[in-house]
Amino acid sequence: MAADRSFEWRKFFASLPRLGKLRLLAGVFLLSAPAALLNDLALPGHAGWGRVAVWSVATGLLAATSLLASNRPRSLFVLVPVLVLVIAVALGGWEFWIPRAASARAYLDYVLCALMLGWGYSQIVRFISDEGVRSVRQRTEIALAQEVHDALVPPVSLADHEFEIHGDSQPATEMGGDLVDVVRAGGRLGIYVADVAGHGVPAGVTMSMIKSAIRMRLRGRPTLQELVRDLNAVLLEVGKPGTFATFAGLECAGARGFAYCLAGHPPLLIHRAATGEIERRDAEGPPLGVIPGFAFVSHDVELAAGDLVAVLTDGLTEVRDARGEEFGEGRLAEALRAHAGRPLPEIHAAMLGAVRRFGPQQDDQTLLLLRARG
Repeated sequence: MAADRSFEWRKFFASLPRLGKLRLLAGVFLLSAPAALLNDLALPGHAGWGRVAVWSVATGLLAATSLLASNRPRSLFVLVPVLVLVIAVALGGWEFWIPRAASARAYLDYVLCALMLGWGYSQIVRFISDEGVRSVRQRTEIALAQEVHDALVPPVSLADHEFEIHGDSQPATEMGGDLVDVVRAGGRLGIYVADVAGHGVPAGVTMSMIKSAIRMRLRGRPTLQELVRDLNAVLLEVGKPGTFATFAGLECAGARGFAYCLAGHPPLLIHRAATGEIERRDAEGPPLGVIPGFAFVSHDVELAAGDLVAVLTDGLTEVRDARGEEFGEGRLAEALRAHAGRPLPEIHAAMLGAVRRFGPQQDDQTLLLLRARG
C-alpha cells in the first residue's frame, strides 16, 4: 500500500505543469525558511544578517529539495538534503543552531514555533500527497470514461446511392448519456438516437446498455415496433427506479423512404427541398422505461431527392441565454432551413454553431442529419 501511494504521488507530481511544481516548491520553501529567523529571535544576541540569511535559505532549500527528492530514487532522497545541509554548515557554521543561553520564555516560544512549523509542514505535504493520489485516480477514471464514450458513440458518416448521413454526440461531461448509432442489418439501414435522463457516468452506463440491446435484438430481425417495445421492457427490468430514456428509431428499407418510431423524443425536423418548408413529426409514445407494455407504433415517411431530416436531443433546444430564454425548436429549424443546401458536415456545424453562440452547453447534445439523394 505504501509503495502504491508513493508511486501515485510521484505520478501526480510528474503530471503537474511546470508552474504548478514551482509554486508548490516555493510554498514549501517559504514555509520552512522562517525557522532560521525564529532561532535568531531566541538567541540572547542576534547573529549577523549574513549567517541568518544563509541558514534561512538552507532551511527552505532543505525542505524543498526533500520534497523534490521524494519523487526520485531513494539514494537521491537522502543525498540531496544532506548535500544542502553540508553546504549550509560550510557557509554558516553549526553553532548557529546550537542552543545558547537565552530566556526560558524565548527558548520555549522558539521550540513551540519550530514544532508547529514542522508539524504543519508534514501535514501539508501529507494533504498534498493524499489529494494528489485521489486526483491521479480521478483523472485516470475521467480519461477512461472519455475513451469509453468515444468508443461507444463515435461520429457517424455514411453515404450510399439512396441516403447520406452525418452526425455525432457531444457530451456535457467526459461521458454522456446520448446515443447515436447507425446499423445495417437484415437489408435495412437503422438509425437510432437515445437520450438517457441525466448525464455523466451513470447515464453513460445506461446508454451503453441500450446500444448493446439494440444490436443484439437486431440479430432477430424485429420490426421497428418490436425493437422499441423490447427496449422499453429491458430498461424497466434492469434500470434503476426512475431511469428512463427518450428514443428515436428510423429504419430505411426502400428508395428514399423510412419508418420512424419516437418514444418521448423531440420531434423529427424534415426540410422539404421542393418548398423549403419544415415538417415536424412528434412522438406518440412515452420515454423508454416509464410505462410497462406500452404499444409503440411506427409511421412511414416518403422523401424526395434533397429532402433533409434532422434527429436531435433536447440538449440543443433547451440551451438558455443569459436572460434564461431557451434556444428552442424554432431557432434550430430556422438554422436547418437557412443552410439546407450545403453539405451535411457544414449544415451540422452551422446548426451547432447557432446553438453555441446562443448559450453555454448544459446537457449532452446530439444531432444527426439524413438526406435523400437524387
